[in-house]
Amino acid sequence: MSTDYKEQSEPIKFLTRAVVKRIKPGRHRIIVRDAVEPSLAVVVDPDGARRWAVLPTDAGGAAPSILGACSRMSTGHARALARQHSNKQQLAAEPDTDRLQHRTLAQFAEEFVRCHLPTLAKTTQAGYRKALARILAEFGDWELCEIERKHVAAWLHEIAATSPGTADTNKGIFRTMMYQAIHWGWLHPGHPNPATRIKRHKQKFRADPFTTAELQRIGRAIEGLRQVDDECADIVLFIAYTGCRSGEARSLTWDEVKSDHVALNNSKTGPGALVVNTAAQSTLRRRREAALPGERYVFPNRHPRAKRGKIGTPRLSRFWSRIREKAGLAKHRRLYELRHTFASQGVMTGHTDIEVSGLLRHGKMASSDRYIFLSDEHTRQAANSVAAEIDQLLGERLPWKPTIKGARWLRYSLKIWGDRKGTQGRRW
Repeated sequence: MSTDYKEQSEPIKFLTRAVVKRIKPGRHRIIVRDAVEPSLAVVVDPDGARRWAVLPTDAGGAAPSILGACSRMSTGHARALARQHSNKQQLAAEPDTDRLQHRTLAQFAEEFVRCHLPTLAKTTQAGYRKALARILAEFGDWELCEIERKHVAAWLHEIAATSPGTADTNKGIFRTMMYQAIHWGWLHPGHPNPATRIKRHKQKFRADPFTTAELQRIGRAIEGLRQVDDECADIVLFIAYTGCRSGEARSLTWDEVKSDHVALNNSKTGPGALVVNTAAQSTLRRRREAALPGERYVFPNRHPRAKRGKIGTPRLSRFWSRIREKAGLAKHRRLYELRHTFASQGVMTGHTDIEVSGLLRHGKMASSDRYIFLSDEHTRQAANSVAAEIDQLLGERLPWKPTIKGARWLRYSLKIWGDRKGTQGRRW
């Protein structure tokens, strides 16, 4: 290799646009290899210019082959070109986009799993793999260029007959795959995405926050079962107090616990801060007092036949089933509904939707709106307050007092939540 090149000693595991921007230029040209595709590298000039390059396969001192500027070429496209440049015979026989567009979806899925999935959270990767299995079972043998919107719409319509939520999830992941295929050069830039402009399927949102009486029964059940599993009892309380996800609570370590907040590293939406209130702090203090020397997790797994680590999902699910049975809850009531209860109680106690969205750490306000449910009692109080205000303005008392049915119709007319019955698939 030429003497005016200086290769970085530690290769970066996964080159992304952000990683390339963070590379500081030096006195000489720097080469940073990509661990995913060893033949790909980024060349950083002393003046700060960054270019994609293909490293030579021999050690004869040849300079890298420049592909183009990093600002005008995505990482995935550069990996695809580097893979072809490493085999010159294949490069001569197979032009870039003209040939790649006739590859099957299964071949592109291997590239998609290798390059895109590592950028997602672990929980999101599991959902992507399940959807990819369904997509490849239907379109795995199809060429990328022959998949049309009518084919995708007919397939999703068939799935939506029994599971509309699964159909919408598959559509979103399929759309992401095809966008990456266009962005990485597997399809022409003007190729239409076959998974776009397909309407979402109507579905009832089954989330159901707990009522005041149910929360009281859950609290008594937790205290009654504390001797059975103290760690799981504190996990359920921590979820109820903070509104966090069960996976975030199970993976919580003492390194993430700060004085007034929790710095989550393994969150669904990426690293973020979880506000710890007074009730949650009491739970953390109880766990700190019960912690053994050298324990990493806040809620450890101390089963004698299990390795020291975090509590698994099956164990927490079994404990929640005991709580559900002891509290007299229906079998469809889930632990995740404590998060919905946290959001609903936040709105009913006077907090705004923006504040609740911040506490839930949602990226979009629309996601928080799906978590908020107003009880009949709260809607009745709101109706009485509005009626009292109108009564004062009119100078006379109104003869109408809102009933439960009237409160539901008022909630629907004000578009607070629900359908014409004031419910979203169930009666309050």
